[in-house]
Amino acid sequence: MTVFLLVLQIWWTSFGVLQEAAFGRVLVFLPYLLMFLALYLACAFALPDPDWTPGTTPESPAQKSGTSPASTSALDLEVFYFSASHRRWFFGTLIAIIVLFESITVFFLLVEMDATLLSILAGRWVALSVVPAVLALPIVSDRRWIHGVVGLLAFGGAVFDLFQASPIGG
Repeated sequence: MTVFLLVLQIWWTSFGVLQEAAFGRVLVFLPYLLMFLALYLACAFALPDPDWTPGTTPESPAQKSGTSPASTSALDLEVFYFSASHRRWFFGTLIAIIVLFESITVFFLLVEMDATLLSILAGRWVALSVVPAVLALPIVSDRRWIHGVVGLLAFGGAVFDLFQASPIGG
């Protein structure tokens, strides 16, 4: 659900911005293209491939019986979600999206609004430092409560940002 809100937020804010004449140049459009590619990858990393199998662990019953994990049971989404490779790729991609989005915003404010870099960074320090640090927590931990807290914070932040970017929110 949070990734869906992230898709809505990026689409909403990018729709008007990408109609500007400056985005006709390749070097201006390239960061947006990379951000949309990272967004596509985050959506692709959200669910496993049908033939995904968890890494073998010493306590795996499938390993003890000598059969492959895919042939003994249905796809377990909980095991997939908490697997180290999924956490690294999924949350790493979300961090990349945030960093790209904020980099584009800083560049836009520097060029279009004629603001100073220090004033921009002072106003966006949370999005540039705290948000990526919080999103890095699920990469290094497989504890449920950390994932729950980060999920709630990400969902709340996405809803807040979506209303901030909309005409309803101001």
